[in-house]
Amino acid sequence: MSKALTGDLGNSQDNEKLNSAMDGKGSSDFIKIEVGKNYLYLLSKNYKAAFTHWIPAGGKSGKAFVCLGGLDRKGYAPDVCPACEQAQKFYAMKKKAVKQKDKDFYNKCGNTFHARLVVFMVAVKGFAVREKVNGETITTFGCEDDAAPQFLRLTEKQWAQIVGRKADATSNKKEVQGLMEKYPFLLGKDGKPDWNNLTNRPMVFEKDAGDFGETTITPSKRTAPKPEFAEMPTLDDAIPSDSKDDMVIAIEAYNEATGESEEDSGDDLKEKKPKSMLEKESLDDDDDGVEPASEEEVKKSKAESKKPAEKESADPFSSDEAF
Repeated sequence: MSKALTGDLGNSQDNEKLNSAMDGKGSSDFIKIEVGKNYLYLLSKNYKAAFTHWIPAGGKSGKAFVCLGGLDRKGYAPDVCPACEQAQKFYAMKKKAVKQKDKDFYNKCGNTFHARLVVFMVAVKGFAVREKVNGETITTFGCEDDAAPQFLRLTEKQWAQIVGRKADATSNKKEVQGLMEKYPFLLGKDGKPDWNNLTNRPMVFEKDAGDFGETTITPSKRTAPKPEFAEMPTLDDAIPSDSKDDMVIAIEAYNEATGESEEDSGDDLKEKKPKSMLEKESLDDDDDGVEPASEEEVKKSKAESKKPAEKESADPFSSDEAF
């Protein structure tokens, strides 16, 4: 059973298979999407996708694992995957709990262990460069001299923004227009989607402030030379570990650190649970697999929003009209 899907944006069957797997389910090598505008350049159409679990290890640390149920099980296979089994135990404890605070607590624990669909691609992070060409100011893409290609980790919502998604009543998911539908300039001369047009121009990933701020993806209208690199990372290296033994060890370490057991009533459990072990990811589709914005970042964003608007030239990456 395949635990990860190797795909090509230009292959509709790959995209349909991945979208099907989404329906009805519940480091330095990686690009960190910061609050605000992030200027990225996709270096390849190829991607890998897998359902992954995050197992906290105290503080903001932890380890990711591939769900052993694979795409076929849509991230829920408690009979073969220890992390899925652990999530199932937490949800069972939620049902047994009497007090609402205990129900909420176990639900949060279950959500922490719940698998999420993640799509990995290769990109480079850079910045917008304004330059004059034939008397006209245009915007292109630039990156630092020591910039290197990294893995871009896309959440389910972000992936849907790229390829689109049909409405699915069973999972209450709404229809989402993909980039090819929203931006006709990405279409080929024949009027059909040309996915090569996502790898010949910069894109902006704009993230809202907040612990799990949503990210909006906007491609540039103008093409720009693709950054060249002597070496490219292999997508296989982006996929987390699928070692069942290591997963069991990580879960046991979590349970030992938190004093977790099915016999705990939950009344005194919260007192001995380290706060940092609990305040991890909620089951939010737009969680991008990186740490949430810090309090300082959120405060700064709120302060900026209260400032009176300044008159300045239009940011070419602020809307599709400006490209």
